[in-house]
Amino acid sequence: GWRPSSGSKQAFFGLQTLDLSYNLISSPGAVATLAVQLPNLEDLDLTCNGLAGLPHPRLMAQFKRLARLKLERNGLRDDPAPGSQDDGGGSLLARVGACPSLESLGLAYNYLT
Repeated sequence: GWRPSSGSKQAFFGLQTLDLSYNLISSPGAVATLAVQLPNLEDLDLTCNGLAGLPHPRLMAQFKRLARLKLERNGLRDDPAPGSQDDGGGSLLARVGACPSLESLGLAYNYLT
């Protein structure tokens, strides 16, 4: 997956809004990288990417300022997908709930029951 270079890390440190909708981001690890590398992010759009899950809550908690998160039209499930390895992080809502400043969450058109 994409990893920012040391120069780009510093260049984007203050970034507050990021729209990565309609890409091919399917790995929870890519989301974890965003949480660690972009600590000032307030608005993140990951609509229509094919995500089947999110990182462990301790990694999601790194989104300290994230207020708006759009996750519509992914492959998200409340429980781990059949055949996937459970990392012990709990349900999707436990992972999202670890974001301390979250005010708005979009989860339409996923596999939630």
